[in-house]
Amino acid sequence: MPELAREDRAHPDRLRAHGLAMLERFSSTEKNGEADRTLKTVILLPEVKADATQLARLAVVAVSGDQDADWYDWYMFAKGLHDCRTGKYDDALTTCRESRRRAPTSKGQPEALTALNLAVEAIALHGKGNADEARRTLDQAKELGTQHVPGIDVSWWQDWLFAHILFREAEGLITSNKFEK
Repeated sequence: MPELAREDRAHPDRLRAHGLAMLERFSSTEKNGEADRTLKTVILLPEVKADATQLARLAVVAVSGDQDADWYDWYMFAKGLHDCRTGKYDDALTTCRESRRRAPTSKGQPEALTALNLAVEAIALHGKGNADEARRTLDQAKELGTQHVPGIDVSWWQDWLFAHILFREAEGLITSNKFEK
C-alpha cells in the first residue's frame, strides 16, 4: 500500500470536524440511538469546541426513556463520558459503574462496554486526583484491551477502537502524574 501524503492521513481535526457535522445534523434529535452516537463521536477526543448546551441535551436524550430498553447500558456510557468531559467526575463514576455493572446482560459485546467504562472511570478518577485508584482502574481496562485488536479479531471493532483511544488518553494522563485537583 502506498504511503499516504501527510495531509491525507486521518488526524484528530478530521474526527472533530465529523463530530461537529453530526452535531449540527442531530442536535435536536429525540432518538436515544442518534443522541448516543452523535454525543460519543463529538466528545470521544478531549477539548472539543462545541455547544455545551447541545451536548448536555444529547446526554439527557441518550438516557431518556425505558431503562430496560435494548442498548440502554451503552447510552449510559455516553452520558458517563459526557459527565467526565464536563468535569462532573462523581456523576461520571456513578453512571459508568452502573453501566459496567449491567454490561454482562447488555446487548452487543459486554467486554467492550466494560473496557469503555473502565477507561472513562480511570480518566474521572484522575480528574478527582485519586492516583492509586485511577491506576488500578486503568490496569483493568488494559487487561481487557490487550485481548482485542480493533478491526481484526472482533465484530464490534468500533467500540474496541473507542476503548483503545480512551485507554490511551487515560494512560497519558495517569503516567504524566499531573492532576487537575
